[in-house]
Amino acid sequence: MTIRAFESHETPEQVYGRLTESVHHTGYGFERACEQLKWLLRQDRWKAIPPGYEDIDKFLASIDLTELRLARDERKDLVQQLAAIRAGQRATARLLGVGEQTVARDLGKLRGAPNGAADSKDLREVIAEHDKTLITDAPSGATPTPYYSEAGITIYHGDCRAILPTLERGLMVTDPPYNIGYHYNEYGDALDDVEYWAFLQSVLRMPLVIIHYPESICRLAMVLRRVPEKVVAWVYQAGTPKQWRGIAWFGTSPDLSLVRQPYRNPDDKRVRARMALSGGAALYDWWLIEQVKNVSAEKQAHPCQIPVAVMQRALQVTPFDGPVIDPFCGAGSTLVAAQIVGRRAIGIEISEEYCEIAANRLRAHGG
Repeated sequence: MTIRAFESHETPEQVYGRLTESVHHTGYGFERACEQLKWLLRQDRWKAIPPGYEDIDKFLASIDLTELRLARDERKDLVQQLAAIRAGQRATARLLGVGEQTVARDLGKLRGAPNGAADSKDLREVIAEHDKTLITDAPSGATPTPYYSEAGITIYHGDCRAILPTLERGLMVTDPPYNIGYHYNEYGDALDDVEYWAFLQSVLRMPLVIIHYPESICRLAMVLRRVPEKVVAWVYQAGTPKQWRGIAWFGTSPDLSLVRQPYRNPDDKRVRARMALSGGAALYDWWLIEQVKNVSAEKQAHPCQIPVAVMQRALQVTPFDGPVIDPFCGAGSTLVAAQIVGRRAIGIEISEEYCEIAANRLRAHGG
């Protein structure tokens, strides 16, 4: 997607001031920031900003876009424009909060890749290669020593691709990295498109409950070569262009009748009588559950924390006898939800810091 042209009748100093101030506002989009920054780059307008920047890298160091969601096409367009005026790859990577390899890939300078692509293969070829090494239901190799293991909940610290083959079959329930530039420890969330989908395809296995943006669930169906049995909308109020994500069931089906939800007007006498008989209203295929925000009581030091309530409801409506497995357990919301509903669960996390966060949450809830 190409960013629409941004024009302004303000001075470069005014545009720069709004750019550096607004990036901290909730819901301020990466696209808008790019519009303003690219306007400043054209005709060297950035040099007119007091106290007067002569070096492009020093100018970039005065801006921080790392808290914004990076859309890959917009990032690549901006990287190429910065390269045209000889901005350093290190300064560009620091500005955008990505690795220098990502900048090199966007410029087509990594592994001889044309147009920044990982290689000349298309997604179908990559999927075919990974089909030869799909994770099977039978455990293989020795299971590593758990980072945490109490009351039926286990956390393994390491790469899920190495640990998953050693585990028993389970219900995979996960909120994977979205590949939009979040700053995770030990993981770069800005892979090339083909590389990203090949990575997910190598990790995910049936039965699967997964949270992702709706357009990505459509892509995932192609990668997994099957359509989901059910998709529910997780809806939230946020100052961002995207107001919902999909929860998709592959290889298994939820039973929404297992959970009742409160009526909207519980103080009405007739509603109270109905609640006494039914226990609540039927569960719809859209769930209004607010995101975890910086002011939320459950907020942890994790950039993309999923609400426990979302995972808890997903587990409650998905019957399965084996353990729940989350290969990207992060701050441990899936594991805490499993603990609440009395399900055995296994989490895998590549960041030791996030493993400790998850373990502490489980200890606090269990205690």
